Amino acid sequence: MLKIGVINSKGGVGKSSLVRALAVRAAKDFPPENEDDSARVAVADLDPQQTVAQWWARRSQNVGWQAGKVELLIGATTAQEVEDRLSYSPHAFEYVFLDTPPGHLMEVEDVVRLSDIVLIPIRPDYDTVLASRDALAIQQNSGTPALAILTQCPTNALAFGETAREALESVGVTVAKAGTTMRITWSKAFDTGKSPAELKGVAGTEIDDIWREVANHVRKA
Repeated sequence: MLKIGVINSKGGVGKSSLVRALAVRAAKDFPPENEDDSARVAVADLDPQQTVAQWWARRSQNVGWQAGKVELLIGATTAQEVEDRLSYSPHAFEYVFLDTPPGHLMEVEDVVRLSDIVLIPIRPDYDTVLASRDALAIQQNSGTPALAILTQCPTNALAFGETAREALESVGVTVAKAGTTMRITWSKAFDTGKSPAELKGVAGTEIDDIWREVANHVRKA
């Protein structure tokens, strides 16, 4: 079981979006043979806004099991509760994604401690990089492997984030080559319980590329 924490002390950088997109992408690697097959991928929503949990409810109602199963760890709203839940869960999850709240540094610390790898979504602007310093410091002090991911870059202009990439790499942060661009298709997918990982075109390709880099980073760690 690989526990993947998605963290940042800054809000609005795409943590919940990345959790939903990558969880569904991971689930695609384990297609269920029938409706009774257990999910191999789980998500935990530690953010009081419960964006991931609400999306999961829509997905349960609107998306068939054939699309790939993702289980919500219902009621697990802290890192300790996630750890306790996984210790007695009968399901053999391959991946567990943890969504975290912005600004709650103690909870971020607990998630980093629990995680096997942390992903740090960061918008490629100076204000966001500065506001992300607390989360970056927590990760660096912990020694937990991490990968920063540039998110919400201008459409067709992922290179726009090169200044942010250079700033992050200058302080020892590993930044993924792949990232996400701003696309209305993300919101449309989430509104119906789907994920960009299920879309054709650029949005789906971006998630495939990020997931490939995450897997490679884990193997090297």
